[in-house]
Amino acid sequence: DTDDIIQVAVIRMKGNTKQSQEMYYIPTDKEITEGAAKVHGITSDKLGTYSKNLRRQKLQHLSTLFGNLPVVGHNMVEFDIKILNKNLQDVGLNTISNETVDTVMAARTANNTSNSQENLYKQYTNKDYNAHDALADIIALQEIIPSIIKDSITEIKSGENINSINRKQFNKIVKYY
Repeated sequence: DTDDIIQVAVIRMKGNTKQSQEMYYIPTDKEITEGAAKVHGITSDKLGTYSKNLRRQKLQHLSTLFGNLPVVGHNMVEFDIKILNKNLQDVGLNTISNETVDTVMAARTANNTSNSQENLYKQYTNKDYNAHDALADIIALQEIIPSIIKDSITEIKSGENINSINRKQFNKIVKYY
């Protein structure tokens, strides 16, 4: 577990209406490798000077933004929440226990050839986007959630054996969308 959250984007929604949008970087004391920088385009220079206090403040702000609202993301349960909670603990903050809605699990219900968000976006829109940029990822995910829901419903109706975890995540997505 050596990953640090270094870019955060949050879009707060009420129904289908965007209430607020924020994106910011969080400095880390860990080296950003050349390979990682090629994936997400973030360098140490972009993050700014590291200080544990600044990192703590930015992570606290993120926790405050979440409040008690559900947190929606792609691969949220298996990846993002685990890293976020470890990062919160590392700076002495409480972990979050918000309800999480993980669209990758619903996408798995739909039997796609690839469940990466980048590939799903291309499949559903025939376009590329700046994948691994936190804000671009959220905006792209909002665009494809209706297609993920539609394809998941088709699979459920076809009588396929749907994993109960995937069904639970699918039901959460439908609840919020």
